[in-house]
Amino acid sequence: MAFGSLRARLLLLLAAVFAILVVTDVYQALERRRSDTHYIVDGLQAQARLIAEQQGDAVRRTESFLEFMTASLNASRLAADPACASKLQAYIRDDEYLANVFFADLNGRVICEARLTTSPVSVRDRAYYLSAFKTPSVVAGEPVFGRMSGRWVLPFARRYLNANGEIGGVLVVALDLGWVSQTLKDATPSNGVFRSLVTSKGIVLAHQPDPNKWIGRDASGFPGFKKLLALNGDGTAEASARETHDGIPKIYTFVPFAKTNNDTIYLWQGFPKEIATAKANNQFQSALELVGVLVLASFFLAWFGGYHLLVRPIEAVVQAARRIAGGDLNARTGLSHSSHEIGQLAGAFDTMAGQVARIDVLTGLPNLRSFEASLASLLDDATRQHARIAVIRLQIREFDHIVGAHGLAHSVDVSRLAGQRLQRVVGNAGILARVGDGNFAGAFPAVRDAIQAIRLVENIQAVEREPIDIGGLSVTIKMCFGVSFFPEDGRSADDLLQSAGMALNLAHKSAISDLLFYEQEMNARQLKRIKRPVEMRQAIEEQSFELHYQPQQALNTGRLVGVEALVRWNHAEEGQISPAEFIGLAEESGLIIPLGDWILQRAVTQLAEWRSAHPALSNLVMAVNISAIQLACPDFQDKLVRLLAQSGLPPGNLELEITESVLMSASSEPEKIVRQLKDVGVLLSIDDFGTGYSSLSYLKHLAADKLKIDKSFVDNVISDPDDMAIVEATIAMAHKLGLAVIAEGVESAGQADELERLGCDQIQGYLLSKPMPAGPALEFLCKALNETDKK
Repeated sequence: MAFGSLRARLLLLLAAVFAILVVTDVYQALERRRSDTHYIVDGLQAQARLIAEQQGDAVRRTESFLEFMTASLNASRLAADPACASKLQAYIRDDEYLANVFFADLNGRVICEARLTTSPVSVRDRAYYLSAFKTPSVVAGEPVFGRMSGRWVLPFARRYLNANGEIGGVLVVALDLGWVSQTLKDATPSNGVFRSLVTSKGIVLAHQPDPNKWIGRDASGFPGFKKLLALNGDGTAEASARETHDGIPKIYTFVPFAKTNNDTIYLWQGFPKEIATAKANNQFQSALELVGVLVLASFFLAWFGGYHLLVRPIEAVVQAARRIAGGDLNARTGLSHSSHEIGQLAGAFDTMAGQVARIDVLTGLPNLRSFEASLASLLDDATRQHARIAVIRLQIREFDHIVGAHGLAHSVDVSRLAGQRLQRVVGNAGILARVGDGNFAGAFPAVRDAIQAIRLVENIQAVEREPIDIGGLSVTIKMCFGVSFFPEDGRSADDLLQSAGMALNLAHKSAISDLLFYEQEMNARQLKRIKRPVEMRQAIEEQSFELHYQPQQALNTGRLVGVEALVRWNHAEEGQISPAEFIGLAEESGLIIPLGDWILQRAVTQLAEWRSAHPALSNLVMAVNISAIQLACPDFQDKLVRLLAQSGLPPGNLELEITESVLMSASSEPEKIVRQLKDVGVLLSIDDFGTGYSSLSYLKHLAADKLKIDKSFVDNVISDPDDMAIVEATIAMAHKLGLAVIAEGVESAGQADELERLGCDQIQGYLLSKPMPAGPALEFLCKALNETDKK
């Protein structure tokens, strides 16, 4: 599914919305998890601190008791009192925190205790006992397993003095840690939560659940205990599955419980993370399920509802646009032009389509389709009224030049401004339309004869006198016109436009008149122009072309020095056709390549055969005309080399005639082309010299061998002093440059004599002979050479 479609984009938009919802749910779930975790942690820590405060109260009472008893001789008297044990029992009876109270003498022997034991007990090895002798203050000992109480206790000790002021022994109060176990048991739920009382050395003093399993164990190796030490026993930490003894991720809290001289006791609590996240996870899952249902429902509605409400109307607009692009200018959306967005779009599109069907966007004039419809309506009226109507086609002559010189954008400006000015001139006299680039057409019911048409054209030509500004440049346009009349030149809009178009094409090519009226002969010529390329292709395949050869003579010796190969077309129906009628068409159609290759191949082969059969012709030169299209072919030089090699003709016996205009149009580097041809060894002749624009400039740089003076100068070389001067100057200039000169179209002895007087080297024309087929040409050459040799 391509995300360029409307439905896909709608689904993508919905997906983005629901993605935001999911992200929001995830964020809220994470916040709830954090909140729930903090709530549980805060509760556990509050309970732990409450327990620690209870322990602190017990410790303070114990310290006060010890200070009171040892501050005077109370402890010494009580230790010696026979009722010592019963008094101590009375003291601890109502205090659940006390495990035992006893006196130890200087040897560590217990001499009086609240918990009566059957055997003597010594505390001489206890650290708290030994520490008490070192300081007059109360000593808080490390937790120990009581020898008299049989449970874990926290001992507090202080030395006491006798009547002589000497140390009489040590009074010890053992705080029972069993109450902590019971408190932990009462406060610990059975959902994976644990609470443990542990020393900084890792000894477990109390634990819930499973106290018997844990009390007394060393937990210093547990990863959780290391987190306790890292937090100095106060704070919260998370433990992964690898950091817990049972492989369940947990959250730990640590609270200081009690501090002794050499140790600290902590209350270590932990609970599975899932307890804190369960509620949030359930809520998140429910939210995701709801979002999933909404996604499916929304996507379903967007897919099917979106198609009917949005996609199908848009598709109607797209289909209408495609039909218009395909040429169906009557295509419309078929949608209601309501006030909502799609209705407005459909209305705007249908309005635009109507304008496109009728109006040329560039000029605002009717387009060809609209013009044909309007013209058809005018023809119906004219038919009923037996009236004539003039159809005029107009074309800007220099339009292609404007495109090439100024660019397409400026040429568009020319069309637009010209159309506006033409419409201003035509006004209501007729219908004017733009039918192509630089092309316009008009239908004029009031113009009913040639005189009126000429007057209208003269009015339109006023546009030519107004320069058009394009990009800061002033351009003057010139137009040509073709006119046809209803009903004699056509009875339909197509026929009349075609007839006017034929006249326009001829006017465009004409150097005499900008206005031509349609004639029946034009149609025949147009049909012939269409048929000619097809017939030429067939003629090439069937070898219906042949070469005629016209001799060339050296004036100073009278000897024939060469022939020019001239192509003729032997048409099956029309007889022999002059090159003037088909060479131009051959170049336009591209047939000049196969035709030119055949001409060159036939001429070279013919001369090679003549030379082989008649040694007297060994110095004869074959001149062949080459077109610009042939020269532009990248493989022309290679083909020429192969042809010479295959025929055996020396390159010096082949002369290629190239007009200056051909040389200029074939390449931007004419010197390079000439150099390549000279490298082959052939001779090069510049044909029709003097008719180009830059002959003198380029002649200086071209390594040609010969100049051919055009027939137009030869015709009047005797009678026209200007032509004679031009010919004389050309001959002198050529000789200065080391070039031979040949004059074509010589028809009289007087012309030949004048040319010889002016220094011309060679002549060619009807004075010697008209172009002849190969057989008569060979006979003529042999005869002429024999006669020359006899002289």
